[in-house]
Amino acid sequence: MMKTQAPDIDSCPRNDGLQPSARPCSGQGGGRHGTEESAENRRCSVSADLDQRATTLMVTYRDTRSRDAFEALINLTHDQLLQRVRVRSRSLGGRVDPQELLQDAFINMFRYPSRFDGSKPSAFRVWSSAIVDNAIRRHMRQPRSGPEISLQPTEILAQEPSRISDPGLLVVQNETCAQTAVAYRVFLQVYLAAYERLSSRERFVLRMVEVKGLRYARIGELIGARSDAVKMIVFRGRQRIFKHIEAILLADDCGESGGR
Repeated sequence: MMKTQAPDIDSCPRNDGLQPSARPCSGQGGGRHGTEESAENRRCSVSADLDQRATTLMVTYRDTRSRDAFEALINLTHDQLLQRVRVRSRSLGGRVDPQELLQDAFINMFRYPSRFDGSKPSAFRVWSSAIVDNAIRRHMRQPRSGPEISLQPTEILAQEPSRISDPGLLVVQNETCAQTAVAYRVFLQVYLAAYERLSSRERFVLRMVEVKGLRYARIGELIGARSDAVKMIVFRGRQRIFKHIEAILLADDCGESGGR
């Protein structure tokens, strides 16, 4: 869908707490000043219409969860909100991607529409400005530096003994790694056998927790259960797996002892 081109909603002077006080969008004058004020009034009128349309679309999405309404809202306000993000994140320099911040802001609008109060025509402009500011603050709170890496001069590295200079030690290390890999494969096979003995419900919940990393509340929504019930399913499933693995390992130990 093509984005709707709209005028800059921040170019019209406002006194709504988002910008410094400026001349109101009304006034009469003659000559050149009168022409400028007339053009300014037209821009303000178009801006007010954009405010009203954006607010109406957001109210529609809030009340109906219509994806079409939200897509229309994005198309209507994308360029103006992107400009607002760029202006307000200018102090961060090149450390921030305006498009990423704008996407974060739209995601929050999409996820939390019930928090929107559309009682005023300019409600969406004010609300979206607050969301943009919050997105910038969250970005600024994120750690900006990675792990410290200590590099040693080549002279110091040359003085260190080689860790693999001893062929015998290298053979032992390789054998140990091979034995560890075999033991790990055996354990995985035992775990899989124990996992297959669980019910389909238990297997699904454990996979969502241990593989997908979902929260208990989200899993509860998927299976129609409370978070406490999901925790109990996870606990019992892990206990059954542990007992089954323990039984197999004890049986192997007993078999080896009897064969000696």
